[in-house]
Amino acid sequence: MSGGTKVIAVGSNFRNTENVTCKFNETIVPGKYLSSSEIECYSPRVDFPGFVPLSVSLELDMYSPAVQYLYYERPVIDSIEPMCGPEQGFT
Repeated sequence: MSGGTKVIAVGSNFRNTENVTCKFNETIVPGKYLSSSEIECYSPRVDFPGFVPLSVSLELDMYSPAVQYLYYERPVIDSIEPMCGPEQGFT
């Protein structure tokens, strides 16, 4: 939910334009052309966990059909049991 996750959108027919963006729900973030099949972007912060539509654009306001992207709360570890184990593992 805190955002900043590198996301690679995999598809086809991507072109290297100056207008590559990704849209997470209604939030638009800059994108980066990696190849004709990959676009990179970083997820923005959200207030609530859940699925949001994610689409990419190579030209202004011309977005691909959306796929679902899942935001989740970061897990918190309260304790570990046992507290230790042998180096070879299998504890």
